[in-house]
Amino acid sequence: SNSFCTLLFSVVRLLPRHFLPFSSSTCPRTTAKEETRRMLQFTTIARASDGLILGADTDESQNNTGDLERVKATAKNLLKRLSGQGPNLPEALTVEAASSNFHVLTEGGVLFLTMCDPSSPTLTAFAYLEKVAEEFLRQHGQQVSGVKRPYYFIKFDMTLQKLKRSFAVGFGGNAPQPRNNAPVRKTFREVMGYGPVPKGQQAGGSSQNGDMTIALVAGGVGLIVVIAIIATVVMLS
Repeated sequence: SNSFCTLLFSVVRLLPRHFLPFSSSTCPRTTAKEETRRMLQFTTIARASDGLILGADTDESQNNTGDLERVKATAKNLLKRLSGQGPNLPEALTVEAASSNFHVLTEGGVLFLTMCDPSSPTLTAFAYLEKVAEEFLRQHGQQVSGVKRPYYFIKFDMTLQKLKRSFAVGFGGNAPQPRNNAPVRKTFREVMGYGPVPKGQQAGGSSQNGDMTIALVAGGVGLIVVIAIIATVVMLS
């Protein structure tokens, strides 16, 4: 039985990883810092009355900075559009784009936005934004209405980085919960009037179902390949 297990392990190791129907201990693992960077990709703060950008994080250590800058420009346009909604703007709003989610918290006449991977937990993103809002309004809340130029509070980036690091530590089963645990969800197209439909909502979620089907088929094929190889080796031995 030991030789059979050794043979099975050797065959599995030879297969391409995406053929395996189960996870492997050899798969790369992301660090807490990398996971947080994927979840909280960037943060932008704007005045709710006119969309003037008040501050943002300046972490440029991420990959694909060209793409990131384009998405940041999209976020600015989104904040500008939201600033015109006045009292109709929900306190907590998630805007679903094609490959990312924009989470926006409105508090104290200020819009706080962070962009996340769609797979990242929404409530954790809003818990982070509430911490950002608490610190920003405590430090600069009285100055917001009189600001004339963009990025007036760019030095608040130091606080943003500190808060990001605190969320990178991990919370185990005690992840912070936001006050509003039921944010309004809209698509980017609904808010802006243009743009692609999120993958999960195309044709009633057919894309998501298709991805799951592909994954199941690939896993089944991988298992069949393993069994076929083992059977061949046993017959030839």
